[in-house]
Amino acid sequence: MKTTVDTARAPAWHVAILLALAAAQIACGIWASTASSDTNRDIYFAQQIASGTWFPLTGPRINGMLHIGPLWFYVLALPLWLIPNAATVTGVMAALSALQFPLAYILGRRFGSAREGLLFAVALALPGWMNLSFASLTHQIAVVPALLFGVFAALRYRELPDLRRAALLGLACVLMLSAHPTLTLFAGLLVLWSAQRTPTHIRWLLHGLVALGLLALAIAPALYEQWHGGYSDLATTAKYTQSELSLPSLSKAGYLLYAILYFGPKYIATFVLDLEPQTTRLLMDVYGLVVIAAAAGLVARLITRHPRGHAAVDDLRTVASDRRARRARARMVLHERCRRPRIRRGRAARHDAVDIRRLCAVCLGTTRPRGHQGITRQARIDRYSRL
Repeated sequence: MKTTVDTARAPAWHVAILLALAAAQIACGIWASTASSDTNRDIYFAQQIASGTWFPLTGPRINGMLHIGPLWFYVLALPLWLIPNAATVTGVMAALSALQFPLAYILGRRFGSAREGLLFAVALALPGWMNLSFASLTHQIAVVPALLFGVFAALRYRELPDLRRAALLGLACVLMLSAHPTLTLFAGLLVLWSAQRTPTHIRWLLHGLVALGLLALAIAPALYEQWHGGYSDLATTAKYTQSELSLPSLSKAGYLLYAILYFGPKYIATFVLDLEPQTTRLLMDVYGLVVIAAAAGLVARLITRHPRGHAAVDDLRTVASDRRARRARARMVLHERCRRPRIRRGRAARHDAVDIRRLCAVCLGTTRPRGHQGITRQARIDRYSRL
């Protein structure tokens, strides 16, 4: 997939919209979000770090199973040290989430244009799955911006593979793993995609060591804590996999898409938002139209951007113009026949009427007259025009 670097300045009204989206996101984090046990845990550890009471070596625990690195707690502790208020933590979480809008705009400009970048940012602001993050503010709210930053870092590295951009890619992997362990797969794919542009094996090894070094620094405290505590996360993870592990199956892919695209939003509207059945039905209808329009737009964009897609579109346009030309010519022939000032009676007049009806059927493409099988429509029209 080719990308282009748009060096033109972003229009002022684009910047205004991005700032408005970010401000709305931060306002929701401060005034419209609800705390949970995870939020209270994050605020507690951030306060411990800000006051110098305790410096944890592990981060949030995922599903009671394993811990991630402690970077999330330390990121929240810095603003809390400056402004000792719990709302500061929720505001910072929302501000980190709001970084998705400028990142989406930058990526949209690289893959398309400024207009597509703005549409990408606005699409992320629409109500969806990520709204649940405000119902339980914690590290998951940083998943989308971390993933977008990872894509941005990979693009930068592919443009010019050097140590500085390898370090940027390593930092992006650290942020992705600190947001949620499920981003490990995406981080690995981005690293493999970026490594394709490394010119030599020596550079590939050197850049890989830089990225791995940053990742090791981020998880080293958690690994030390696990070593000191007898690797308790390994025991809980093994117990979890024994009860919850299932082999992947392509037959479940359809149900997974159904759950993501339909059942999940309907569940949120019905049980989380507690909407009336009529409102839920209307909302789902609008949502379905938006999904269909988005899918059609993506398909159209892929077709028009691909060279073969351009050729296919040109062929369709040529066929359509040829059909219009043939229909116009047939209408002219029919018009001229109807204007001929000849008077015929009896059997000859009936033959003229039959010829005109057949010509109309040929022009409309609804029938193929007897004796004309295997003849193109243009040849049929030419034959009738000579009557």
